[in-house]
Amino acid sequence: MPDSPIAMRALLAGARRKQPEWLDLLRRLVEAESPSDNKSAVDGCVDLAAAHVKGLGGRVKLHRQRAFGNVLEARFGPRTKGAAKPILLLGHLDTVWPLGTLKTMPFRTAEGRVWGPGTLDMKAGVAMAFTAIELLGEVELLNREVVLLLKQ
Repeated sequence: MPDSPIAMRALLAGARRKQPEWLDLLRRLVEAESPSDNKSAVDGCVDLAAAHVKGLGGRVKLHRQRAFGNVLEARFGPRTKGAAKPILLLGHLDTVWPLGTLKTMPFRTAEGRVWGPGTLDMKAGVAMAFTAIELLGEVELLNREVVLLLKQ
């Protein structure tokens, strides 16, 4: 990635432009409640993320689990022989919050902050990863494969 001040300003401008989309994705992820002890709820959140990956042109592989939430393997960028090694990003979509928490702790934003179950750990990070990958693709800087593995 070019480290010129012009390239960095362009990426920052792109990130600011994408902030409303990022916030909407974060809201959808948070509102897909996914407590660790509820496989079906976690799978629903994973399915939401998988649909987003497909919308970005990524490749999706679901690793189905029996007792826990399914694992999402999302791949972006080129898969060329002899290319640089892929970059691996790890995350999760389950939360410690039980179903129904949204009733007392709804997703909301105020004063530059975001609240809601699972926002900090780690649905905001997952939304940021998707947004960064999308932005790098748009400016043609996604020059190696990125693998995003989301598990419970």
